[in-house]
Amino acid sequence: MKRISTSFPGWMAMLTLAAFLFAVASPASAQDEDGEELKKFLEGLSMDAATLYVAPVVSAFGSNLNGGWFHRAPSAKIFGLSIEAGVVGMGTFYPKDEEYLSFDIDGDFQFSARQAADIVALIPLDPTLEPFRAQIENDLIDAIAGREIFVGISGATVIGDPEDYIEIEYGGEDIVIDNPLFGLPGEPATITLPVPSDVITLPIGGFEVISDLSFLPLAAPQLSVGTVFGTRVTFRY
Repeated sequence: MKRISTSFPGWMAMLTLAAFLFAVASPASAQDEDGEELKKFLEGLSMDAATLYVAPVVSAFGSNLNGGWFHRAPSAKIFGLSIEAGVVGMGTFYPKDEEYLSFDIDGDFQFSARQAADIVALIPLDPTLEPFRAQIENDLIDAIAGREIFVGISGATVIGDPEDYIEIEYGGEDIVIDNPLFGLPGEPATITLPVPSDVITLPIGGFEVISDLSFLPLAAPQLSVGTVFGTRVTFRY
């Protein structure tokens, strides 16, 4: 997978995706569940990774904003009154190069409790600790879930293949937890357990309602006022 070069700020990426999802996914749509999963996924990502995921949509959105401004020449007057209001429509085709369909980056990710449970499941324990497995796994889950962990993140972008799921590569780490045997002779208050590396596959790939389209449509109300020396001022919201 190739890395996408982006020059727009991360907040623009998040804002653009939110606006697009609001525009194309109605409350009654079957995509609502997917949209909620996508929202949770983006909230867990670092800004860099989230920016790469939505990069193709942000690029197309920016092109749309810069298009459709001129469609009729102003009247040939030094001074005049001309008011024009309406709705303009624009559309930008998505790039289909591989580098825009998938991404690969290292960054921070916040695992959910369910994902943390998958990571610590069946972790090898000393026989003396085995009776306390449930307690130990719960402590490890609490230590992993909700905090930012540096991981590898790869998979489809928002316009990529919906079945090219995002993979989170957890590198493993040593985690200190309370020792369930503390109080017995020679037992310390805490123990350090090595949590092995793992790959978590998320049920998120390309967002189907977007990837099924070949271009990004956009409509916006526009007001033009003139004319001064053949110049009009146009406002778009």
